[in-house]
Amino acid sequence: MNSFSFYENNQNIQIAHRGFSSLYPENTMIAFKKAIKKTKMIELDVAFSKDAVAVVIHDDTLLRTSNVEKIFPLKKDSHIDEFTLDELKQLDFSSWFDKNLKLQTISTLEEVLTFCKKKEVYVNIEIKDLTLSPFHKKAVKKVVKIIDECKMSKSVIVSSFVSEYIIQLNKKYKHIKKAFLCENINTLYLLEFLLKYNIEAFHCSDEIVEEELVQELLEHGIYTCVFTVNDEKRKEELFSWGVKGVFTDNLSHI
Repeated sequence: MNSFSFYENNQNIQIAHRGFSSLYPENTMIAFKKAIKKTKMIELDVAFSKDAVAVVIHDDTLLRTSNVEKIFPLKKDSHIDEFTLDELKQLDFSSWFDKNLKLQTISTLEEVLTFCKKKEVYVNIEIKDLTLSPFHKKAVKKVVKIIDECKMSKSVIVSSFVSEYIIQLNKKYKHIKKAFLCENINTLYLLEFLLKYNIEAFHCSDEIVEEELVQELLEHGIYTCVFTVNDEKRKEELFSWGVKGVFTDNLSHI
């Protein structure tokens, strides 16, 4: 089953947002391992180290989710692309969340996809906005190369807020399913954009989703998923509208 048929053949999908991130440190292997006990689909974020390795992390900098200031006190810049993978692997990515957890280090995209391949888990890969980084032009190519090398092309959806990345996927990597991420909506041009670039899914924030839009997109074969939804009643309401999946930190009720 490929990622799109997973969408087609399942309803009310709860996608683990950065893993089981309400109980475990986001985007770490323990968060993903705990998540797949509850759901068959996880979401993660990808950026790049200084030596061009795709790593799994949400923020532009290391300040919030690691002990970078302790380990590298002389470094003035905490942006991810200022650190090599070896340097990143020295950091603690769990104590900020729970000091009693076993140490979690940063994971590479390859490491996580290899794990998900073995566990038959579906993955939403969000390519972060790398417009100001050295990897802006290379990001899509590098991510797809890893997906293909891990033999995960049928089990992933690649998403981004950066329309340029989605357009590149459509032009050069048609075997990869795509989702356009959106926090601010212009309904006048949205459907035209999604159809023009053969985008299979629309992932939007809970603040802007509307039932009428969900139904309109469904009529054109485009699925809507909504982020980030932790309230159980709200999840039920969105599913009743025809929303295919919700990105959630809270998997406790599954």
